[in-house]
This record gives sequence, C-alpha cells and structure tokens, in this order.
Amino acid sequence: MNKDFSSFNIELKDYSFPSGHTTAAFSIFTTLAFFFPYLSVLFISLALLVGLSRIYLGVHYPTDVAAGILIGSLFSYLTYIF
Repeated sequence: MNKDFSSFNIELKDYSFPSGHTTAAFSIFTTLAFFFPYLSVLFISLALLVGLSRIYLGVHYPTDVAAGILIGSLFSYLTYIF
C-alpha cells in the first residue's frame, strides 16, 4: 500500500464488492422515497452521502459504490412493484 495513502486508520483486511453499506442505504432510502415522495430528495441525498463516504474513507472503489447503488435501488424498485 502506498504510504502517502491514508485510510483513516481503518484496517483493510477484506475486499468487498459491492459496497454493503451503499447497497443497504440505497435499499432502505429508495424504499422510503417510494412511500414518501415529498422527501425523496432528502432520502436519496443521504444514501449518496453513505456511498461517497465509503470512497472518501478509502474502503471502496467507485465501482463498488456504483454497484451498490444499482443493486440497492433495483431490488427496492422490484420489491415495490411486486
């Protein structure tokens, strides 16, 4: 690992694809956005902050977060329509 890289003292022992935190956040907040559409901007903003924080902390690549967004949103939508 590059010694100039800071992971905020988070021990990186396992790799994770997709980001579980991002998947969970988008799953929950997308579901809430379906039921409370007037708050959807707030919910999606919070979910995006979770995803961006994973990248900022250096524990996930952007592709991990993008996959988490896709999976969390997709399954939330499928659950809502069925």
